[in-house]
Amino acid sequence: MRLDAIGPRARRLGEMALLGALLFALGQLATREPQRRPLRVEVLAGSPAAERARQVEEAVLLAEAKRRDLLRHDPFVLHRVAANLAALHTEEERAALDDEDPPALLARALALGMVDRDPLLRAHLLRRMRARGKVEQLVAGYAAELVEVEGDAP
Repeated sequence: MRLDAIGPRARRLGEMALLGALLFALGQLATREPQRRPLRVEVLAGSPAAERARQVEEAVLLAEAKRRDLLRHDPFVLHRVAANLAALHTEEERAALDDEDPPALLARALALGMVDRDPLLRAHLLRRMRARGKVEQLVAGYAAELVEVEGDAP
């Protein structure tokens, strides 16, 4: 059937139905809750709610710093990672470390969990992420799974 064979009233009705379907689809997209990134956060068993909230916030900010690749372009992070790795090796192994490029050193440090455990690196990255603002929005974008651990704080 040709389009010019359809009457103007039927054509207008079809256009309205198509427009309605389009508006409905856009409304569904706009009201849909954004997908939250999963994040596992270890908290000390029995710690107060404020301490748990702080730990979640810090875990989110560190995860975002890594996701945004802030570490790779930060001279302080790269220097600190190189120093930390050098401290773990003998003199001969340190010479080999000097030949490695910064991204390889950073990848090794991330694999060893150095960025998460080094208090200076953590503080530096947390300060940088907080300076960017919108911390509450970042935290809201994650679905934190709290895992209680016994003993010292994680």
